[in-house]
Amino acid sequence: MDRVAPTSDAQGTNTTEARSSLYRRLANEVRAMILEGRYAPGERIAELDLCSAFNVSRTPLREALRVLASEGLVDLLPNRGARVVSLTLDEVRDLFGVMSVLNGYAGELAAGQLGEAELDQMRDLHLRMIAAFEARDLAGYSGLNKKFHDIILIGSGNAALFETNRTISGRISISRYQANFSRRRWSEALSEHEAMLKLFRIRRGHELSILLRAHIMNKFESIREAAAKS
Repeated sequence: MDRVAPTSDAQGTNTTEARSSLYRRLANEVRAMILEGRYAPGERIAELDLCSAFNVSRTPLREALRVLASEGLVDLLPNRGARVVSLTLDEVRDLFGVMSVLNGYAGELAAGQLGEAELDQMRDLHLRMIAAFEARDLAGYSGLNKKFHDIILIGSGNAALFETNRTISGRISISRYQANFSRRRWSEALSEHEAMLKLFRIRRGHELSILLRAHIMNKFESIREAAAKS
């Protein structure tokens, strides 16, 4: 009798890796759509439309949505699919509280690790942020600001810290509460960046930690004030 050849371990491994690669790619695609604002807070995610757009079945898409749910970007609804999270102002405040601690710790760690090249890059970004402020270019300022803080977060040398902060920042960015800087607050933020640069030059980690925590919470205060006026 002829014997049926068993499936090779390599073949099974390749299938598993392909499945994992697919749902992770889908998670990246849908995450980008959410962060770009293509879904509003609280909006249902049309699974069938996404399946058609990406030419996939619902199984890998639902695996991708579970990844996004673990990141706090979507809520999974029993028998009703998924929707983008909608945060309350109190929830946003709590996220900023955690993010302030992470950034403070990052500053303390980075104070002893950032080299002259990184500090020069931060100075250049700061000067470009001043130009954006003078031109009232909030979008341009925001992009430069992210790069400024990413240097600190990456410079901490703590990958877990960086990834956790990115997840929290992503959750905040999709909330309906957005910081519309007043001219006063915008100017204060620039002054805080200037102070950070000086403290980094003289390696004052503890003082940087305090300043960065206050800097992050000041941003929340801008959001709270804007929400109170709306």
